[in-house]
Amino acid sequence: MLMVAKEYCEQLGVESCIKIFEQFKSYDGLYFFLGSYLSSSEDPDIHFKYIEAAAKTEQIKDVERVTRESNFYDAEKTKNFLMEAKLPDARPLINVCDRFGFVPDLTHYLYTNNMLRYIEGYVQKVNPGNAPLVVGQLLDDECPEDFIKGLILFVRSLLPVEPLMDECEERNRLRLLTQFLEHLFIIGDGTKMYDFTYVENVAHAHAYFITNMEPIKFWEFMSLILVGIGFEWYILDFWFVFKFAGQESRFLHLLQ
Repeated sequence: MLMVAKEYCEQLGVESCIKIFEQFKSYDGLYFFLGSYLSSSEDPDIHFKYIEAAAKTEQIKDVERVTRESNFYDAEKTKNFLMEAKLPDARPLINVCDRFGFVPDLTHYLYTNNMLRYIEGYVQKVNPGNAPLVVGQLLDDECPEDFIKGLILFVRSLLPVEPLMDECEERNRLRLLTQFLEHLFIIGDGTKMYDFTYVENVAHAHAYFITNMEPIKFWEFMSLILVGIGFEWYILDFWFVFKFAGQESRFLHLLQ
């Protein structure tokens, strides 16, 4: 059938040949037939039909390559097909969704199909800049917080902070970012010990180098003070405060 289609293609037309292959469910033939036209065609239907035929014949490497390289297939149509096809390799779907702005759809699909390693791979290796969108969708899908926190902490400084805060604030889940922001803005590893002295002990001693002999991490001490005066969530880094000085109302809301 493939040889006949190639021989009579000019007379029948490409569309008619495609219909014949589909009528007989000859996806192997359609895959090879369209492969000879793909590089010279800008027809979205030819590119989509090639992706479809390649997927149905388990030519996953070709599906991945074309979804990554081609600029001519219908992105939404291809995304919907790949989701329905449920390929064991999610890279073709990741290509389409990352290139054409379907990241929430991608995240929902991967999470609901228990393909968490692809979510991790996308955020860690493909596009960390889209992590806020991934986090937002995972929150909507009620994903366990431990998984989301681990995802955020792995990429840390590669994350765009403000969009991430926007996604969490929109869902009233800013506290989820506490550990991330601590790691991001505390200078050093936060493990150095300090010994703070109660003020009345100093007044009684009238001397220097008086301590309570109860060393504690500096940031833990500062956290206790802030919690004691009513703050439930804290950010102490001066650079961070300075950066957000122009958004005072939002910053104060975050601390409340």
